[in-house]
Amino acid sequence: MITGLEGLHDSLNYPGGGVIPVPAGFAWAPSWSIFQVRPGEFKTNINEVGLRNVTGDPTLYVDVVTGNNANPGTDPLLPRKQVWHAINSGGNRTIYVKAGVYAGADGWSNLTPVAATNVIGVKDFTSLAPGRVFCTGTVGAINGKLSVNTTLYIENLTFTNGLGRAFLIQNGNVNFIDCDFVTSDTLENVVLNSNVAGVTHTVTFIRCRSINAAGDGFGATMLAAGEAVRWTEIDCISYRSGRAGAGTHQGSSIHKTAGNGAVSVIRLNGHYYDSYGPQNIADVGGAQSWNLGVHAYRTDTGSNTSFYCGDAGTLWCHSCVASGSIAFQTDNAGGTIKVYDTPGSHTGPGTFTTYVGI
Repeated sequence: MITGLEGLHDSLNYPGGGVIPVPAGFAWAPSWSIFQVRPGEFKTNINEVGLRNVTGDPTLYVDVVTGNNANPGTDPLLPRKQVWHAINSGGNRTIYVKAGVYAGADGWSNLTPVAATNVIGVKDFTSLAPGRVFCTGTVGAINGKLSVNTTLYIENLTFTNGLGRAFLIQNGNVNFIDCDFVTSDTLENVVLNSNVAGVTHTVTFIRCRSINAAGDGFGATMLAAGEAVRWTEIDCISYRSGRAGAGTHQGSSIHKTAGNGAVSVIRLNGHYYDSYGPQNIADVGGAQSWNLGVHAYRTDTGSNTSFYCGDAGTLWCHSCVASGSIAFQTDNAGGTIKVYDTPGSHTGPGTFTTYVGI
């Protein structure tokens, strides 16, 4: 990760580098900057540690092997056993979860709305070095369902099987760092699905993967009047999505709106490929997306579209790679795709044009 002046310095080492301006017409100007460090590769000055919530309540520790929910959990020598139990204890907390497999009820289930909380997988409670936590479910279970009230920060967790959906209540925000979402057996791997009027949600994925989703890999659906989401994917991978209905799902990464919602998406350096559906990146419902250094390629159906704008939204591509048989597709006359330093052909009734990216 590049931070502060260091990021600016490194970006200027690349001729033509520097801060990339937000495209004219894009509805969201993030508080952080994007830099081009070499052809087709971008960085930000996001402070990942700064994405964690400021918490004032005592830290909790969870260990599925040695823990007991009867323990207070505030002493690393007396940890709790179940992840959800620590989250449901309430308060603004940081929760350190020792690496291991938290199956079924030991993991991420039975959640009630929570306050601002950090959930971080660690190797041990002394060094707090990163460690992988596996929250596993069973077919038809709800493992991975995220029900949050304010802001949740999740790091080093893998959600497998069951549903990986995020239902955000009130002013909900989630930051995922180094998380994986694997094999949702009936629906999306991870999706924001909300219906709260007048609220803007922030959802950030950094170095996350979505694998083998029955439906979509990453997705956002806004339903209420005045509701919106600011959605970011940095260095993420999504592949083998749409496996439960080949040809019927929108692809490896779909960002859609319904009703009066609004979705603004920024994707950097991601790889989205091998979808079972006809598209790999599909923005529908009037969504806007700004894609920089993104690779989209291969599907298991004949259409094989890399970048798809399904409705009256706008999709920008800056130094992207679109290697499907159809690079760019609009299926609505109101849809617009704008490209900069991104070759490829277009099909459909919408607008296809270039824009000034630097």
